[in-house]
Amino acid sequence: MGLFGWRAPPRQPQADESPIQALHPDFFCGALAAAGTAPTTEKIDAAAKMMAADIARNARQWFVEFDDPAAASRFDAAFDEASNAASPTAAYVPDEMIAFLWSWTPRCHDPLRRVVKQTQGTILWLSRPTCGSCGSGPVR
Repeated sequence: MGLFGWRAPPRQPQADESPIQALHPDFFCGALAAAGTAPTTEKIDAAAKMMAADIARNARQWFVEFDDPAAASRFDAAFDEASNAASPTAAYVPDEMIAFLWSWTPRCHDPLRRVVKQTQGTILWLSRPTCGSCGSGPVR
């Protein structure tokens, strides 16, 4: 067909599909292991809570930026403390938040990917061994 041959365009994900891989358990275990920390249930839950807090903080900004208070109300109702307590483990909450936001609007897809990547870096940094002499923070 030559240089200008026909190719089918790449398949675009549907609105309810998220190309962000599920974070629980592999993402959290991998981030903790990469930092040299054993991925215990408690540490995975702590990492998931940090991820959920970062996602929620950003989501609130997106709801304002995209002028959608109704979505903000639905998000708050879905992820209030009582709803999170009903989740089998805190480690699943970020995945549920991502699914909600992904289906809400494509405008947050790229920012959502960045939040996940940035929080992964934070998990790695916070999980590093601390200074043995003072315990004040990660050894650099």
